Amino acid sequence: AAREFGVEVHGITLSQAQLQLARRRVEEAGLQQQVQLELLDYRDLPQDGRFDKVVSVGMFEHVGHANLALYCQRLFGAVRPGGLVMNHGITARFTDGRPVGRGAGEFIDRYVFPQGELPHLVTIAQAISEAGLEIVDVESLRLHYARTLQLWSQGLERQLDKATQWVPAKALRIWRLYLAGCAYGFQHGWMNLHQVLAVRPHEDGSHDLPWTRADLYV
Repeated sequence: AAREFGVEVHGITLSQAQLQLARRRVEEAGLQQQVQLELLDYRDLPQDGRFDKVVSVGMFEHVGHANLALYCQRLFGAVRPGGLVMNHGITARFTDGRPVGRGAGEFIDRYVFPQGELPHLVTIAQAISEAGLEIVDVESLRLHYARTLQLWSQGLERQLDKATQWVPAKALRIWRLYLAGCAYGFQHGWMNLHQVLAVRPHEDGSHDLPWTRADLYV
């Protein structure tokens, strides 16, 4: 976004390793003047409506059901009136958020994403709306993600010899099973991946979005 569209970016993460890697990539791209990254909890985001747009990728499934309302309130407070909020995350198949069967949820919770909870689309939509944001678009990318995971899995299988030099054998087994299993799970509809676009309306209820999707296909 910074390179292609001149956007001024402010990114946050809780991972020191991720922060170091991202800062190095920003420097390599020569974008230090446009991209600022910091170690920050989403609950500490400034609440003065300073941002034109907020993008949250792969986040709300780690917030937990009990914190979804607070999470959405922080997004509302961070974006200006008329600004946009994009949530991209994995959603549950069942409305009560219970995990799929066959031990997949237990495996992921133990070895990959501890304490993660997938909200159903209905649940995250309710939290977004009650925070004061208006949902203006929803897109399912389930089959796209199934294909992506399949390609990741196939790529890892082709590079097993190299991978064994980078990670312990146990970690490699976990990720081989995780990638292949999640590709299967998304393909068969055990979970979904939704992008939810919301706007913080102006005081008079208006917003500045196009009236059609024609601009997306130019």
